[in-house]
Amino acid sequence: MSRQVANVPPAIRPVDEVERRRIERECREIMVRMGHYLDSGRFEEFVDYFTDDAEWHRRGRKLKGREAILAQVRRRSPTLIIRHVFTNFVVDVHDRDHAHCQAYMLGFRYDSGEKSTTPPPFRDANRALWIYHDDLVRTDAGWKVARRSAERILEDSE
Repeated sequence: MSRQVANVPPAIRPVDEVERRRIERECREIMVRMGHYLDSGRFEEFVDYFTDDAEWHRRGRKLKGREAILAQVRRRSPTLIIRHVFTNFVVDVHDRDHAHCQAYMLGFRYDSGEKSTTPPPFRDANRALWIYHDDLVRTDAGWKVARRSAERILEDSE
């Protein structure tokens, strides 16, 4: 099922096959890099992938704008170990400047409240499967996420 980006008529600027594949690759790469930057505490780099007025719908809340998004991710516990593993990407290229990327994300979270020098036991990590949806727009600075949402599909009971 293809999702239409709001207020974007289809095929404003038609895309040939080579351009479509390049856009698909760039959109997948952005989602993966955002997960990596979030996991490694590189929050400014994570937020740079959003447009200035982006919306991030997460856990029942809407964050609006880069500053609100940055403030939220900075609230994370300094002892939190988290990893986002993205797979099963589907990218719909609407035109040369608008695309939608969705993927499954398997997330692993662990926070004992203490710094550790060794990895925690895998069985102690909370796991959840999400589906992510990113609406991306091409800007002068490259592709950016204008809207992100995530829906939890499965999770461990805590």
